[in-house]
Amino acid sequence: MQMTFTLAGVPLLMALTLTTVGNRYTLQYPAPPLCRRTEIDLGFGKSPKDECHFFDTEVGRGYGGEIVAFPDSAERPDARQLLLAAADGAASATDSDVVDRRAHSVDGYPALDVTLYPRGQGHVAFLRLVMLGKYLITVTADGYGARAIPADASAFIGSLKILPTNAN
Repeated sequence: MQMTFTLAGVPLLMALTLTTVGNRYTLQYPAPPLCRRTEIDLGFGKSPKDECHFFDTEVGRGYGGEIVAFPDSAERPDARQLLLAAADGAASATDSDVVDRRAHSVDGYPALDVTLYPRGQGHVAFLRLVMLGKYLITVTADGYGARAIPADASAFIGSLKILPTNAN
């Protein structure tokens, strides 16, 4: 992982370049995130997962980015099915309902923007899911009290850039 400072207005934002098996993307965090590599069991094989998260304790909001490489498998669904399954999985894991889904593309790759609304206590979360071949990128901004995406969440999620290096 390589971190570089960029001047993107005031204050200075942290740009994170996350590299996994030839895949790269950047996100601009409001402060340096904590990053780690874990392993995830996807049901049809285990895979490494790189994740970076920052939690702003002053306002109670979290910002995160992660990338998972799906194992090579003839059983793997297509990109649209994987994006929908990832959205449903995020909702299930957080005891939330998917209240909005919008399919589009990010730098030419299939993407899905999702809004999760908690069933009980909790906060609204906004996700952007992007498929790069066998890789899934998830960008999350959470801790909000309204279904409309606030400017800071939109700016963070919108800062996702796919770098032109062997993305498939």
